[in-house]
Amino acid sequence: MQIVHIIFTFNTGGTENLLVDIANEQIKQHSVKVVIIDDCYEDCLLQRFSSSVDLRLLNRKPGSWSPWPFVKLNAWLLRWRPNVVHLHNAVTPRVLLRGFNLFYTAHALGVPATYFKRLRGIIAISDSVKSDILSRASYCRVTTVPNGINTDKIASRPPGEAHKPFRIVQVARLVKEIKGQDLLIEAVARLTEEAHDVSVDFIGAGDSLSDLQALVEKFGLTNRVSFLGSLGRDEIYARLAEYDLMCHPSRNEGFGLTIAEAMAAHLPVLVPDADGPYEIIEHGKYGTSFKKNDVKSLHDRLQQVMADYDYYANIIADRAYEHVLDSYSISNLISQYDRVYLNRN
Repeated sequence: MQIVHIIFTFNTGGTENLLVDIANEQIKQHSVKVVIIDDCYEDCLLQRFSSSVDLRLLNRKPGSWSPWPFVKLNAWLLRWRPNVVHLHNAVTPRVLLRGFNLFYTAHALGVPATYFKRLRGIIAISDSVKSDILSRASYCRVTTVPNGINTDKIASRPPGEAHKPFRIVQVARLVKEIKGQDLLIEAVARLTEEAHDVSVDFIGAGDSLSDLQALVEKFGLTNRVSFLGSLGRDEIYARLAEYDLMCHPSRNEGFGLTIAEAMAAHLPVLVPDADGPYEIIEHGKYGTSFKKNDVKSLHDRLQQVMADYDYYANIIADRAYEHVLDSYSISNLISQYDRVYLNRN
């Protein structure tokens, strides 16, 4: 089977990292091309593709009104005649000629449904995303396929007591309206007022950095909260084991790949009681949760995890590790993709 993946930009993020893994796994059985439309990508991320993956860069200037990059893209597709054109942006069908077998992965809640009628199938990364799509476009053929990870590349947290200070990490874009970093900062401020010894590292970059830094200064947490910027995935995989808890207080999240990665590191996880993250922990079976968008609930749950850390770090985290191995392997994801492509779901 010949598969062409199309994505607009390729900077470090969950979708982009996942696409590298997908292409590198699919190439073992299929012919795979990846097309990046805009001149907006990170070379270090491109270098992670297998040399067998045919990588094509259109180098369109972001926001350009020129039709020529899209003319070139359609000319490529007509020449290649792929069995599958797999899209990772909801608006891409707008610039493609009719006649291609278009599939789309919905990586988030609330994606626009304008061009869904042109798709042969939609892959939702969680049941929450699937329900969201069907509530707005009931005619769509939607299949839930959870994201997958290479668990063997992730270092495991060693057994033992929590660090002093208690070390919390979040790996996400710094977009507080979606990822909720401000909630965690305020909850940690309350903990420190109660004399709890705790620190937080935020791994990621984004437009909310200055706002979050101001919030840290407001609460006097400059010695407890660090912004580490974007790190390579290999470095993240090596560092997860150094923490005591992954806290992902998102306000809106279709899945949350970093949550599954933390679980693969034997790291306890704390997530909101809604959307994709709550699905990953199976509503509390493989992690713990707080009331979505509620600082007090987040504070209370953090306090509880710290007080009974042995239970969360061993019993629950061990269950979570086995769950990730069973449910979120990259090979399992590829098998499910093949079934979607062949209309066997």
